[in-house]
Amino acid sequence: INGGTVAAGALTFTSSNGSLAGVTLQGDLTLPANTYATLTGGSSLVGSNIAIGSNSYIYWQQAGTLSGKAITFGSGGLIYLSGGANHPLTLANTTTATGSISIYTDGSLGNSFTNQGTITHTGGNGQIFANQVFNTGTIAATAGSLNLGVSTTGYAFANSIGGTINVNGANISLNATTGESFLNQGLIHVQAGTLFTAGKLLNDAPGVIRGAGTITGGITMDGGTLEPGNSIGTLTLNGGAFSITDTTVFAFKLGGGNADRLLFVNPTAPVNLGAGLVTL
Repeated sequence: INGGTVAAGALTFTSSNGSLAGVTLQGDLTLPANTYATLTGGSSLVGSNIAIGSNSYIYWQQAGTLSGKAITFGSGGLIYLSGGANHPLTLANTTTATGSISIYTDGSLGNSFTNQGTITHTGGNGQIFANQVFNTGTIAATAGSLNLGVSTTGYAFANSIGGTINVNGANISLNATTGESFLNQGLIHVQAGTLFTAGKLLNDAPGVIRGAGTITGGITMDGGTLEPGNSIGTLTLNGGAFSITDTTVFAFKLGGGNADRLLFVNPTAPVNLGAGLVTL
């Protein structure tokens, strides 16, 4: 469909694929299993709901923002930033996304992804990556596994100021290419489950790393705050190197004969708190 307005309920996707080019879709967008829809030419979605069925794709081939939307992902469903350069996508702070989350790009220059809303991965294997990902909203995983970033040249991921990454009963893996880091200037909260860093996690002020789960693969603290515990609790750092390269705050809670703890398991290098870098 090229141009014009489609009234709510006037278009139903049943199978195969279709393209909306410069179209205003008044109703919700619902893709059943194994269906593909291309959005291009400044198409807009007026309805409040976007349902992406199992193994169904939205090919995002335009620049734009999804605002006031509730997006659900079935198993294998994804939003794919493609079709050439400069097709950035933003999820506004009024948008939520739930299910088996996959949002990524074909690597064309300028296909960035910005999350200002709330993304909750609830199962399966998901991934979020683009030439540049900026998270100023919330990304959480409650089941399954979620990969953030990718170890390919030309891709980067930043959990920016105001952004939150919650590991809550799932596995989240942080990825970056050789010589680059996964930058945290927001909050990473490991409530339960495991955060895998591959040695790429760089915490910079005012970033905070908090929780009572497990972080595997090492951390570099280039400022900011390390705060073990959910209330009183133990944050386990399993394997990898732990290093402090700039003034860092350790925030520990004490009370009732108990205290927060950092537990180091099989570090790959001596644990060195540096000289004059730690503020308790």
